[in-house]
Amino acid sequence: MCIRDRSNLVHALKACGSGDSKTRQAAEQELKNYALQPEYPMNLLALLASHDSHPVEIVLRAAIELKLWTDREWRKENEFELRNWPFIGDFKAGLISALMSIPEKAAWQLIVAIQNVAKVDFPFEWPELLPELLGALDLNNPCLLYTSDAADDLLCVDLGGRRIIKKK
Repeated sequence: MCIRDRSNLVHALKACGSGDSKTRQAAEQELKNYALQPEYPMNLLALLASHDSHPVEIVLRAAIELKLWTDREWRKENEFELRNWPFIGDFKAGLISALMSIPEKAAWQLIVAIQNVAKVDFPFEWPELLPELLGALDLNNPCLLYTSDAADDLLCVDLGGRRIIKKK
């Protein structure tokens, strides 16, 4: 089942919030089938990049799906397959770009996705992570780089001893 049109993905994400259990289960199965395709996470990122044209619930579900995909796929035991994935560079850059633009509720999901990728790839396979994060920040963005282990895990991303903290 190919995601030729992102509207199919949007429809499946929307149906996952259905009150009807059969509709929800069918949509969840459809997302599982989509997740087998190599372009699936890139389609989710594209949906996040166009977040202004989708209801916040769809954006949040897309961010959750992306986090779940990194939970399943971005592991040391999958490292060989990941290194050969044709979208790896665009995916990492897209994570940072999306993080800086999407609504806060969805951003928390992306923070965990970035953490999943960083656990495997930082610093050797993703040395540009910190420069990209710091370059994406502006003076009005409520984030900072923090290096203490005393940081609250609910408000940060652990990047191998360095943490990105979202200030309130």
